Amino acid sequence: MKNDNKYIIKQRITLHNQYKEKLLKEISEQKQSWFNKNTGSNVTNTDWSNSYDMERPYVKTFIDIIVKGKHLRYTDKHNHINSKIHNVWYSQYYKNDIHNWHTHGECQFTNIYYLELGDTNQGTEIYDGFENKRYDYDLSEGDMLTMPSFLPHRSKPMMSDVRKTVIVFNSSFNILKPNQH
Repeated sequence: MKNDNKYIIKQRITLHNQYKEKLLKEISEQKQSWFNKNTGSNVTNTDWSNSYDMERPYVKTFIDIIVKGKHLRYTDKHNHINSKIHNVWYSQYYKNDIHNWHTHGECQFTNIYYLELGDTNQGTEIYDGFENKRYDYDLSEGDMLTMPSFLPHRSKPMMSDVRKTVIVFNSSFNILKPNQH
């Protein structure tokens, strides 16, 4: 199923081309680790275990990009007074890596920014249990998917020799603007 769930938003990161190399350089300077959570997942390189450290250089750069591009406001449709980014991490996938079905707790939205996506068939698959449908979006490098955090999703098995790099963050909105509903 392609691109027809109104609760899943695909948008283009407007400053992607300007910041891609800087973000990749800052990510390469991070402590690298491997992720396998006894779930059949295997991610070669990630800093998920440090996701609440908002002082990492690439995180500061990335948040600046999101704020300048007003990407959270696009997701929110300008209905809330403020938003919160709970945590941020990167994941780099190589051939045969996979991140199996999972959800994200303690937030309202999961956001996945495709910093490197050489093979457009290696995006994120999303399962909507209400509709009993799987969604496999047409994605390009520089795109960001935003979805309710309770939707199961996975990074499909990497079949490509081309590395995939994503920056993931969890976010929430609160304090509804008066007279919005």
